[in-house]
Amino acid sequence: MKTKQKNILILLLSTSFMACGDTESERVAESKNTATQKVITENPVDTAKVIANTFSMTGGNRDRSLKMVKMSGNALEIIDAKFRNDKEIVLAAVTQLGSALRFADDTLKSDKEIVMAAVKNQGYAFKYADESIRKDKEVVLASLKSNEPYNLRGLDISLRSDKSFMLAVAKLNPRAFTIATKELLADDEFFLAVVENDGIAIDRGTENHRANKKIILTAVKQNGVALAHASIELRKDKEVVLAAVKQVGGLAIIFADVSLQNDKDILEAAKNR
Repeated sequence: MKTKQKNILILLLSTSFMACGDTESERVAESKNTATQKVITENPVDTAKVIANTFSMTGGNRDRSLKMVKMSGNALEIIDAKFRNDKEIVLAAVTQLGSALRFADDTLKSDKEIVMAAVKNQGYAFKYADESIRKDKEVVLASLKSNEPYNLRGLDISLRSDKSFMLAVAKLNPRAFTIATKELLADDEFFLAVVENDGIAIDRGTENHRANKKIILTAVKQNGVALAHASIELRKDKEVVLAAVKQVGGLAIIFADVSLQNDKDILEAAKNR
């Protein structure tokens, strides 16, 4: 056993994490030792190996296998294979470490309860889920809410072309709207909703979007710097420039047409911002 693994074992033992009795199991669940928790979180592979080595004599003992995955989700890889098809054990593993889903039996990778638990813990665990459940909107959105969100490249086209769904995605991750289909990205109504949430998103808009006054006005009211991505004609539009200045102040003036940079009303708006 490597030095790091020995140190982890000592730490686990010192806080009763390796205890086997029912009473001790409760102490494991209730442990407030943050130092131990940090070690487990930062060294999941080594922790799993330590647990596996320590319990190598457990054979096909279900209770001990359950305790193992509760300590470290990665232990799912090395417990008896028959338990990787045990829903309670797999659920415990992915709740502790979402990416442990990759070690689950294929029959459970399409189980919504298990997949939801995994992606809520680690969004990128989504990639280990069965293809059939990767079309589930609730699962996809849950993966984006995680602190480690899933990269949505490769998302099923049926979802990438769904306007209401993609708008929900954009609210969770403003830049994620770019994975929408080309047809949806060209849709004025869709893009208007996108810039309402993130004005700078206009930098990914088409020429038509940048020349659309309604879309640009909406964008600069959300973020005045969006004026930088407006068409030349709209940078000459006093209403648009004034809206941008009111939102972000004098910074927006540098993006306005020269003919408006010394406009009395615009300068006054910048001063009062």
